[in-house]
Amino acid sequence: LLWVTSDGGATWRNVTERIPDEPPQECWVSEIEPSHFDADAAYVTYDCHRRDDYQPYVFKTTDDGDSWTNITGDLPEDGGSFVIREDDTNPNLLFVGTEHGLWISIQGGNRWVRLKNNLPTVAVRDMELVPRRKELVVGTYGRSVYVLDIGPVQELSDELLAQDAHLFTVKATHVYRERDTYGAFGDQFSRASNPSYGTVITYYLREDQGDDVSLTIRAAGAAGEDGDEKGPTLRKLTGSGWAGMHQLTWKLESDSPRPREIDGPTSRDELLEVRPGEYIVSLKVGEATMEQTIVVENGWVERTPGRIR
Repeated sequence: LLWVTSDGGATWRNVTERIPDEPPQECWVSEIEPSHFDADAAYVTYDCHRRDDYQPYVFKTTDDGDSWTNITGDLPEDGGSFVIREDDTNPNLLFVGTEHGLWISIQGGNRWVRLKNNLPTVAVRDMELVPRRKELVVGTYGRSVYVLDIGPVQELSDELLAQDAHLFTVKATHVYRERDTYGAFGDQFSRASNPSYGTVITYYLREDQGDDVSLTIRAAGAAGEDGDEKGPTLRKLTGSGWAGMHQLTWKLESDSPRPREIDGPTSRDELLEVRPGEYIVSLKVGEATMEQTIVVENGWVERTPGRIR
């Protein structure tokens, strides 16, 4: 049953019968998700697989539970519905965990798309947003925990997808030196793979371009050859020209070769690594040029007696 209180728990009212389409009263209310944007709005999912009912059930209220809308839409009919989350920056972005993976909607429900991005076909039982990192932590049943970068997804909308192209906001990154650390036998560290070194650049193309697209990286704050406020081109990257969303990683390198060092370490691919600062990534599609700022921060940690700096 589904109960609602509007006075901090002093009194409760049963709103189960207000759920449309024969409310599944013999099933578990698997999740209640309050809205980040409206105090009278909330989402509810039901899990009915213990009753041999594998249908998903997802509902939304905008009037404190007095009425509910079915937003199950086109979720898979045999996947159930374990958990729902509303994004904290985009009120139209929803995430639902099912028996067959993670599904998202950018229209506030009804129309859903499977979010893969290396996430296997596995039951998603819990999720948690990490606003500071623009990440979604996904808890699965039997296939570990996954951390997904949802920054680009948070910008998605029908209006954006109608554009010819779009360059998404780039997350700040760090320069650092990777170090292998191993525990002794019987005292192993719990560790997983490191994320890709550098920063991930995401862009969208509405139509095939017929060839690859080019992206350029330039330093910000210094006059370039054409007299603008951006510095000379440091790095040229090539990305897919197929329609859809694409990602590529800038490994914080310029096109300049790294000076050789006698008996010293060499940089990745023998290219010179950039310093902390601000950079500009540019994407040109047709006559349009899109730009985003990339902030590269210092990730070095110096250890001194009694403190970490």
